[in-house]
Amino acid sequence: MIDVMEELVKVTFLTRNIKYHLVERYSERAESGAALLARVTEKAG
Repeated sequence: MIDVMEELVKVTFLTRNIKYHLVERYSERAESGAALLARVTEKAG
């Protein structure tokens, strides 16, 4: 049990600074096709 807790602490310290990269999902920040088209045509026109 102690070994498992030690490894958990190590992983927690190693991943603390990169949390954003681990919890970010492409599907949450991906634009819909219509939104992308609207944004591109807005900049072009």
